[in-house]
Amino acid sequence: MYSFKKAILCTITAFTVLTNLIFIKPDTVKASDSVPSTAQGVVDDMRVGWNLGNALCCYDLQKNNSEEILKFKKQYQAMATYSTKYYSGWDASACPYFSGNVCNLTWKINSLNSSATGTCGVFGLQIINNSLKNSGNDTLTYTISNATFTKASGDIIKLDEFNKTFSSVITNNTTSYATVNLEKISKLATTNDVKGGTLSLTITINDYPISTRTDVNTATSSYYETLWGNPVTTKALIKAVKDKGFNAIRVPITYYDHIFSDGTIDKDWLNRIDEIVNYIIDNNMYCIIDVHHDTGANGWLRADLSDIDKHSASLSSIWSQVADYFKNYDNHLLFEGFNEILNSECKWNYAGDDAYKAANILNQVFVDTVRRSGGNNASRYLIVSTYAASAEVNVMNGFKLPTDSAKDRLIASVHSYVGTNSVDSLFAGIKSSLLSKGIPVIIGEFGKTNNTSVSNLSARIDYVNKYVSTAAANNITCFWWDDGGIFQSPEKVSNYAIINRNTCKWYFEDIANAMVESSKRLDNTDSISCELSDTDYTDIASWQSGYYNRFSGRYNSSSTRICTNDYLSCEPGHSYNISYSGGMAIIINQYDKDYNLISSSKFNKNTTFTTDSKTSYVTLSLHKTSAPYLSDSSILHYIANFNINITNKIQ
Repeated sequence: MYSFKKAILCTITAFTVLTNLIFIKPDTVKASDSVPSTAQGVVDDMRVGWNLGNALCCYDLQKNNSEEILKFKKQYQAMATYSTKYYSGWDASACPYFSGNVCNLTWKINSLNSSATGTCGVFGLQIINNSLKNSGNDTLTYTISNATFTKASGDIIKLDEFNKTFSSVITNNTTSYATVNLEKISKLATTNDVKGGTLSLTITINDYPISTRTDVNTATSSYYETLWGNPVTTKALIKAVKDKGFNAIRVPITYYDHIFSDGTIDKDWLNRIDEIVNYIIDNNMYCIIDVHHDTGANGWLRADLSDIDKHSASLSSIWSQVADYFKNYDNHLLFEGFNEILNSECKWNYAGDDAYKAANILNQVFVDTVRRSGGNNASRYLIVSTYAASAEVNVMNGFKLPTDSAKDRLIASVHSYVGTNSVDSLFAGIKSSLLSKGIPVIIGEFGKTNNTSVSNLSARIDYVNKYVSTAAANNITCFWWDDGGIFQSPEKVSNYAIINRNTCKWYFEDIANAMVESSKRLDNTDSISCELSDTDYTDIASWQSGYYNRFSGRYNSSSTRICTNDYLSCEPGHSYNISYSGGMAIIINQYDKDYNLISSSKFNKNTTFTTDSKTSYVTLSLHKTSAPYLSDSSILHYIANFNINITNKIQ
């Protein structure tokens, strides 16, 4: 997921695959808890995850090599944007720095994410202030002049609406947008009329307090970590996520600004990644690190067959260094090859076989690079993604699991922000395309934004309950995308933030609780033991084995039913072994997704039953048979002991 500060990164050449100049951690293995021996076991053990978004995945809007230390004398950058009238994609120019108080911006628009036939909306201009100590109340006054758009045909259009003076308050280090309404320009009707053209203008800063600070080096890790408005990540934040019940954190990481001209990664950046990894693993959580905004619509790593050697070398260069640095960490640390990788046309879905093949090649390069890096990497669990991390069925069908020298160590990842009504079809597609082939799956990103104009908390909780519980029923672990949002009161928090990273208090604790509770699933083996004894018509048994797996009920002298559980999510075509004792019978009812009864079966002894092909839920009812009981004229006393053992046998 991209921040609101997307920007087009500069194209850079491929890095040489390095065998030296790498930074190796001491021979220390972190975390002591055991890790399951299969990829599916690790997915299940993660349970539910959270993304530390917009922290280590931030990048400067114009590449700043660490060899060229950038001081605050160059604290301003300009960025132009384009969007359609009815939002269909977000596009941004490169972001040149001001020279003194003047910036000449030229945007040659070769490709756009916005719909080709979408109605033109606006060109926008935003100025970025790189001062880390901005008060939040400073006003920037600037003048735009010489604003023109030259179409691909050569026609020049004057953008007179842009040519005036603007005054904007700096918020989160950026100004509000100055815009020109393209609907008023008859020669620009759709995105097709914009593509291939060139936007040109001059910006002059008129009145703004120039920072005199020279003590901050913007090439340091703290600068990049806070670049998009979030604070430096703390141990307290990670502990708060752990204490809530999350068992895994995905740490998106971008390397773009941290690679020297010889291809080596800045040691300061690797050390900061290491600090955050330790925060997570020291809490006995799983940690996933990836290659993030180096890919995607604004990235420089591409899934293009025509240039696959260059991109393969670049990806291998990054992972040869990162894998070596972390090679002594145990299997609580997982590597994810790349985030949402796209081709040069930035197509998110239906990109074609060549794009899918290129993504498969890069996945193989990632796996091979890590495996040959030594240490624990020979058997580390690795995460490989579909093209664009897409969960579209055609894209998942084009995905090929890499060959691997380690057995059962690969996990597939997709991202999906579908609405509540599309959850069932999402997981049906994942099941048919990936799970049915025996490929373990995580959903590396999902979420539902906060609507600041109306209260949508209830809808978000319902969404989480359905999304995560359906994933759990399919043995899939989900990771909420948290971008940090805006640090204000909860009713004003936008985007996907659910925790305040400054205070480590939850903006939306109910959403976090819903994720943790809904992620509970039937373990491969559950054993339940209790004594039934009831004299006052209250619940006589309680089986708590997951969010949907509650076993409770009542009985009296006129009923033979002792208790029954709530609807238990259950996969069709799965077998369940049931063993029990205590003079009772068990009746198993199977229901379809609409809760229509399919079948009812009674068992008086240990048994195995298989769910019907249409089954989505089952209930289990416990009934009296020959167990001893005592009665008087007013009330029935029932005493019995029982044990139930359930083993879920995935077929």
